[in-house]
Amino acid sequence: MAEKKNAIALVDEQKMISVLQSSLYPGAATESIAMVLSYCKARGLDPFQKPVHIVPMWDSKLRANRDVIMPGLNLYRTQAAESGLLAGIDDVEFGPMTEFEFSGMEKEGAFNIKIKAPEWAKVSVRRMLKNGEIGVFSATEFFEEAISTSKSGKPTPMWIKRPRGMLSKTAESQALRKAFPDLNAAETAEEMEGKSIDPNDAPAEKAEPSAEQQKIIALAYQKAQEGVEAYTMFWASIPKDERQLIKEAYPQGLMNVAKAADDARTVEVQ
Repeated sequence: MAEKKNAIALVDEQKMISVLQSSLYPGAATESIAMVLSYCKARGLDPFQKPVHIVPMWDSKLRANRDVIMPGLNLYRTQAAESGLLAGIDDVEFGPMTEFEFSGMEKEGAFNIKIKAPEWAKVSVRRMLKNGEIGVFSATEFFEEAISTSKSGKPTPMWIKRPRGMLSKTAESQALRKAFPDLNAAETAEEMEGKSIDPNDAPAEKAEPSAEQQKIIALAYQKAQEGVEAYTMFWASIPKDERQLIKEAYPQGLMNVAKAADDARTVEVQ
């Protein structure tokens, strides 16, 4: 009889994984959905309310991203409300708008991203205290410190798309932790998206090319636009370290650019 109950439970779990995989967590691995169910079961949460998120995070030991289950901001809000002690959450206050610039190198090439965002965001959470008074717990998060970036320093997509929204979520998460430390101490998925599991274990970031190195990269592209012969001669004339620099800037190489330039000139002659 026990074996039959275990078999039924297994079928039910497989059905739940299938439903969650096709609705709340589309594209997630089966193993990650199973972790969501285990997390929710251990804490008595309803997985169909999506209290947690699956966040890909860099694991230096694996040298790759792996899925981590993390609470969402909405779970903090729900737990605070259900405690019966939440006395309100103030509207977010934003600091002055500033333009932040992020540049560096990735496999796809160099990037330079400018984001207009508030310098800081502040959120206050009010909680009913044991003496009957209402305590105010505020948290201020600074954009430069809160933003999530890749290992190369490139902001993650959500921070590029919704900088004000993401900054306000990190501030509210921190304020809720201050007001309700008894509920949960873990950082939320909104705060940790795109970060390393242990920032101290993250691989060292490559330094941004110097002004002289950027000139070499630009010259390489210029020679490629002159055609295959010009680019081949240029490539043969530069040392090994400069060739590596160009390879890092253009992983697909520049010969395709050189060939396209020759083809364009052929069409013009015809």
